[in-house]
Parts: sequence; C-alpha cells; structure tokens
Amino acid sequence: MEKVKNAAYQNPALTVSERVEDLLSRMTVEEKVAQIGCVLAAMGRFRGDMTTMLKHGIGQIGTLGGCFSADMNIEFVKTVQDYLLENTRLGIPAMFHLETLNGAQIAGGTTFPIPIGMGASWDDKLLGEVTAAIREETSTSGFRLALAPVLDVSRDPRWGRQGETYGENATLTSAMGAAYVKGLQGDSLTEGVAATTKHFLGYGMSEGGINIAASHINARELREVYAKPFEAAIRLSGLEGVMNAYQEIDGVPVAAAKEILTNLLRNELGFEGLTVSDYGSIEKSVICFGLTEDMTEAGILSINAGLDTETPERLCYGDDFTEAVKSGRVDASIVDRAVRRVLTLKFKLGLFETPYANAERHKSALQCDAHIKTSYEMACKSFVLLKNENNILPLSDKYKKIAVIGKNAESLRNLFGGYSYIATYEMMHSFMTRSMEGGGLEGVVLTEEQLEQQKAIAARMPSVEQSIKLNYPGIQSVYQAVCEGFPDAEVRYARGCGVYSDDRAGFDEAVKLAGESEVVILVLGGKNGSGNGCTMGENVDSSDIGLPGVQEELAKAVAATGKSIIIVHMDGRPLSSVWARENAAAILEVWHPSQCGAKAIADTLRGINNPGGKLPVTVARNAGHIPIYADQRRGSGALYKGISNSGITQGYYNEPGFPLYAFGFGLSYSDFEIGSMELSANEIKPDEKINVSCTVKNIGAVAGDEVVQLYFTDRVASIVRPNKELAGFARVCLKSGESKKITFTFHADQTAFVGADMKWRVEAGDIDLMIGNSSDNLALKAVLNISETKVLRSSERTFFSEVEYEQL
Repeated sequence: MEKVKNAAYQNPALTVSERVEDLLSRMTVEEKVAQIGCVLAAMGRFRGDMTTMLKHGIGQIGTLGGCFSADMNIEFVKTVQDYLLENTRLGIPAMFHLETLNGAQIAGGTTFPIPIGMGASWDDKLLGEVTAAIREETSTSGFRLALAPVLDVSRDPRWGRQGETYGENATLTSAMGAAYVKGLQGDSLTEGVAATTKHFLGYGMSEGGINIAASHINARELREVYAKPFEAAIRLSGLEGVMNAYQEIDGVPVAAAKEILTNLLRNELGFEGLTVSDYGSIEKSVICFGLTEDMTEAGILSINAGLDTETPERLCYGDDFTEAVKSGRVDASIVDRAVRRVLTLKFKLGLFETPYANAERHKSALQCDAHIKTSYEMACKSFVLLKNENNILPLSDKYKKIAVIGKNAESLRNLFGGYSYIATYEMMHSFMTRSMEGGGLEGVVLTEEQLEQQKAIAARMPSVEQSIKLNYPGIQSVYQAVCEGFPDAEVRYARGCGVYSDDRAGFDEAVKLAGESEVVILVLGGKNGSGNGCTMGENVDSSDIGLPGVQEELAKAVAATGKSIIIVHMDGRPLSSVWARENAAAILEVWHPSQCGAKAIADTLRGINNPGGKLPVTVARNAGHIPIYADQRRGSGALYKGISNSGITQGYYNEPGFPLYAFGFGLSYSDFEIGSMELSANEIKPDEKINVSCTVKNIGAVAGDEVVQLYFTDRVASIVRPNKELAGFARVCLKSGESKKITFTFHADQTAFVGADMKWRVEAGDIDLMIGNSSDNLALKAVLNISETKVLRSSERTFFSEVEYEQL
C-alpha cells in the first residue's frame, strides 16, 4: 500500500466540494463501497479482526452505547482513527455514530427526560438548551453523528415507541424537532454533531400499533402530517441526516422506496444531506418482506431508491455488492452519489482535521453543573397535572404520615427511558450474562473464542443497579426523594407489586401501610427499554394501554382504605384509566424523567415546582378508542360533534366517545385568565400574514406557567380538513398577578393543504382562529378571511407561528 500524500483533498483551505471531488476521483470501488458501509463494535469490541474489517476504510462505526467509561470511549475512538489514518491508503476517518434521543448514550453522559416528556413541556427554547448540552458531551467524545431525533407523529399509544416521540401533533413535533436539530448541530458543524432524524416516514402509525407493521397512509396525509416535522428540520435547521423507517407503505418497504426516499424527501422536501439506513432495515427486503432472496439485490434496491448508507454492518452493501458494482449490475454513478454525500458530511464535520475526542473538554462537560441543572429544569417542565381534587397538591405540612407505594417508587432503572445509556447497558448486561450460560442475542452466532471473551467481560460487569450508581452519583429513587423532601413527616414504603406481574403477595403490606397513613403516593407505570421485563420500547408493543400487570388492582385495594391517593404515573404513554380519573385525588404524569426526575417529582409534590406541562397526545379511554387525536378530519372519529342522517350523534353506544384528557390539557397550582384577542387585520392574501394577540394573567396565588395555544379551522375547503389544527403555542411564566401580551404571527400559508391535483394550495375563504389553554378549551375566537386562492410550492409554507412576549 502506498499512502496518498499532499493531495488536494487534504488541503483544508479548499472548499468542501473541491475536496470531495478530488478524493472521490482517487478512490477504488472497494474504497467507495466501504464508505457507504458501517461496522458495529458493541461496547467497543469488534466481532472480528479490525484490520480486516477496515482495510479499505469505513464510513461509520456503531457501538451500542459505547464503552464502559469516558476514558475507554476516548481511547477506542483514537485506536480506530489511528488505524484508518495510518494504515489505509487514503486515510479517511470514520464517523462514529451514537444515539442521543434523551442524552448522549455514553457512560457518564447527562440524561434528560424521554422525548414525550420533553414534548409535554411545550418549550422548544428549553429543548434547544438540552440539545446544546448533548452536543457538547457528544462532539467532544469523538462521536459526531447522532441517530436522533425521532420525528414520528405518534397517534397510537399501543405502539411501544410512542415515548420516543414528541406526540401526536405535526406542528408541535415540527417546532420541537427543529429546535432539537438546531441545538445539536450548532452554529458551525465543525463544532457540532450531525443530526439524523427518524423514521422517515409514517412509522408511528402502523397496523395494530405493532412495530414495523405496515402503515396505511395516503399520499396526501403523508405530506401534510407525517413529512411536516422532517421538512421543518430541513428548511429551518439545515438537517444533515435522515434515517428511513422499517415498515412498508403501499406494498413497498421504505428502505426500497424511491418514491419516498428520493421523490418526496429530496425533490419535494428539499433534503440535500445523507440518508442512513436504520439498523438491519435493508436486509428486511429478504428476511421480512420477501422482495428478493439475495442480500446484494436488496442492497441494489435500496441504493437505487436513494438510501446512501447501510448500518450497522455490511450485509447488503458488502463484498458481493462491490463485485456487483464492478460487473455493472449496480450503476457506478449511483454509488458515487452516495459516497459523495458521505464524504461531504465528513468534511463538513471537520473530521479530516479533528478526528479524535477532546478528552479534557469531554470529561469536564459530562454531567457538569449546567447540564444537570438543565436536566432538572426539563424534568420539572415535562410534568403534567391531570387532576387535583380539592387542591390536595402541593401537599401541606399537615400530613405527618405519608405512604409511598409502587415498584417505580424505589426503582432507579425505571427513571430512565429506553434509549438511555443505562437501558442499553442493561440490554448488553443481560446478553453477556446469558452468554455465560450459553445463550445470547437471538440470531448472533459467536465463535468459541468470542464466547470466552464475552464470559470474561460479563464476569467483570457491574450489575445494572451498580452501573446506575457509578454513572450517576447521588441519584435518588422517588421514595428517597420524598423522604428528603418531607423531613417532618414519617414516610414509609411498600412495594405492593411489580411493574408487570400477577403477583399480589405484596398487596396486604401496601394496604396495611395505607391504612396507617394520612395520604398515599402511588408511583405506578411501566418500564421502558428492550426485554428485561420492559412494558414499552422498541418491539415492546401492547394491546392494552392501561396500567401493566396488577397495578390497577393494587390502586383499588389501596383506595378502599378511604385514604386520599395521589398517583404519580411514570411511563412512555399517558395513563389511560377511567378508574384513576374518577377515584384518585390527584394524578401527576411524569413520563420517564431521568436522573434528576426523583428530586423533580418530590419538589413538585411539595410545591417548589409548579407543574405547567400540557399533554402532547390525546388520552384514550381504552384501546378501543384508537385512533383518537385532536386534529381528526371532519366527519371522522368519536370527537366529531356532527349528526348522522338518522339524527343520532356519532359515537360509541356503550361508553362516552370523548377522551379521558384532550391534547394540550394540563392543570397548574395556579389559575390563569386568557383574554383580549385581537387581529391586526381581518383579511389577507395567501402570501401575507397577520398578528394574532391575546393577554394572559396569573390570577392565582403562586407563580406558574401557562401554555397559550392558537388553533385554526378552515370552514369550507375542496378537500376535507381537520376539525382544528394547531398553529402555534407559547409557554409563559408568570408571577402571581402578573400579565403578559402574547403575539402570534399567523401566516395564510399555514392553512395550505394538498389539493385534488396533489399540489399545495391556500384556498380563499373564512378561517376560524381560536385561542385557549387546551384543544378542547378555546374560548377566544375570531374570523380571518383569505381573499384569494393560490397554488404554492412546498417550500413556501410556514410550519408554525412565531411568538413574541410583551410585559404588561
């Protein structure tokens, strides 16, 4: 091998394009195909000889949570990059990718609440601060490509991945997603982390709520709803990466769908970056969908469709694919196109100049005071108060005997979401432990040598609980935090039952404790992750959206004592329990609030934090209500208020058709008054905008947050429109007695929809504008007339209203 030296692509003074074209012109077919591939090194260990796997270079390296410490991560990145720079002909560095859904998924990284909780904050500015923290911890580790955020619009709580999303609404998801991407990538990508939004497209609306099952979504809805958050991230935040969805739409797997990956994503939405396959999605054309029996053919289908890279390993873009390129079976220009996109991103990230971790900055960034403060603030802002009968919360000092009951009250693990470092560590710990017993991950075949290596690693691995305490010193359980938060009360704990178990042996102890106490805090919910008793997560779906196991039975048994019960619900989906709504004194939705979550919960129960979050999803009464969401189209769903031809109101005969809780709903320890709605104009043209303003006043006794929400309805349209659509929102913090004026900029093109000719259009007519604090509480109303009809390009649309605040 003769190393290339003093080449144009090695000159940082040239433009990215000039460097890419020079490098591409020097590459062999083997080197090109290597760049669109990936190698998996779980926990920093390759399943094979590194020098063989990387001899032609590599596009990406995946690690499944990285190594066991910051030092090991830094050293692993250095080892791989050193080899590539010194022992391959062209010296092209790898892109190390990492999950960053709710924090850098590495040892010692700060963790934040799961995305559905961050969606419940309705605070895109704070989310930008969260991802700026994630950017600092990730970029300095040497991992420069993030497989996040999830921009799926999720309208089915049976789906195990709903907790990874920002909820059911395309406008809310657009605002949160654009903020996430901007914060992660930063002002300069050379100091940032490239975001990879997922899962394009329609992944969250599958048959039966089952992961990877088919999505029956028409072309219009794909564009108006499911593509909207991706387009917002592309046009507003300069999105660098997109990951495909696993499922098929209209008989074509997304991984092989040119209509979606090229025609829609690039030609319509304007995406110019890198497409990244979700793990193992290309091979599903063989092992799942039956499009072909040949892995290389599956690769050809995907690269022709516009899927640039394969992860986590080179099964379909491998050596046989290389031969297919050489033989002409694969169009070489299409391969060049994909390689060009990989190299472009590597140059934009500055990897050729800075391929390593910044050890000093990385270690000082991990869980620094500022990042922990941000995690705590986001946890506090994510909580949604669903019920507060007789203002039992915040708990007063009169309660001297407090019972804390429920598995999740003492579990440290269940504070964390499924894509946290701890959840991944748990999965790998289980895998390693099973390997000691001759098991392991299904479908993973190990040599005797590899098996012995893993047994040795497993023997040294701390338990999951030990790993949590090592990575998050001082972390508290909810029970411990309540004990600390109420020092003058006698706080006692009983488990009651497990998260997902039919064992009622602990009921008697819990009921006895409740009877001896003055108030009961029931910490109920699920566990988010993969396997290991999880009730929600990737490939962990459920036909029942209520409390797992016998937890509702436990709640009923405790309630029978006559004591007031406060339910703290910790899960990736909201609490769907008619009984709880009718019988609990208070319900606090806390999602999976992460490392600062227990303190945030205790501080909320005692009134230091005033909950101000709002539901990012509609809460169904049970699985039979699905689908139910705020912007269902006119004439559809149990929310529809119309009358049928027979004069009978639409709905279910056996139970109410309305949800348990509406999208955008959430209470506070304070009260707010929203009024004085004004429009700066009553008529505008399709390319014009107006100001829509209102005032909001805290009329309660304590400071708190309100989320002012702006909706619109298109009265008459050539295509059936939603009964209402979210246009914008503003989370505002007000002291007692304080008032502010909120001004939304509403653009006529926010009413645009895909017409019968499949072109975007704004139609002339009246638009009802509505303001309130929930999708079902919109007291302020005004009418805006759009004077003309206009056909638009997709790029001419506004995704959500801008907001300004004025002190009164």
